[in-house]
Amino acid sequence: MRARDRGEPGHRRSAGSERHRGAEAASRLRGGPRPFAARRRGGSPPRPRPAPGRARGRQRGRPHRPRARPEARFVIVGEGALRPGLEALVRAGGLSDHVLFAGFRDDVDRLLPAFDVFCLSSHLEGLGTSLLDAMAFGRAVVATAAGGIPEAVEDGVTGRVVPVRDPARLAQALLDLLGEPERRRAMGEAGRRRFLERFTADRMVEETLRVYEELR
Repeated sequence: MRARDRGEPGHRRSAGSERHRGAEAASRLRGGPRPFAARRRGGSPPRPRPAPGRARGRQRGRPHRPRARPEARFVIVGEGALRPGLEALVRAGGLSDHVLFAGFRDDVDRLLPAFDVFCLSSHLEGLGTSLLDAMAFGRAVVATAAGGIPEAVEDGVTGRVVPVRDPARLAQALLDLLGEPERRRAMGEAGRRRFLERFTADRMVEETLRVYEELR
């Protein structure tokens, strides 16, 4: 993965530059979501199971201990410099049975349907392309108010938005949604509608043309 794809310093993407990813996520919806491969290999983990954000660079936040929800299973997707440290934290906390490191994945259409909640704990962010993927698949979202994330996630409607570097608020938002299945389903449905209304290819073209008009 290239430095600019990882969002490393010097290559930070803006919210506007990431909107085109909406078209990619929308195209994956046409055939309907496919089941996550792990389900076919031995069954799905106990519900509920939130999906923390990717562990790719220094701007990603640390995972928060799931002791308050021992039945939960967390999946960290992605590769990067943070992974060894995160794995050490999980082992030290005795959480190896609760946290799965899935590594780099390019099959989100198979992965996301297996999750109940998607969490992005970024300290720095453009818009959050993985966040758009989660919304496209109707997943409730818990994310930090980094960069353009509040533009995508409507707090209390499509998910929860909490302050950056506030692990207590992030953990509480996750716990709240884990305990309210109807609410998180409603948020997921609202998030999918918001994605289709604002982040598809047609919408991207409209926004791009508007920017060009403003520059004239």
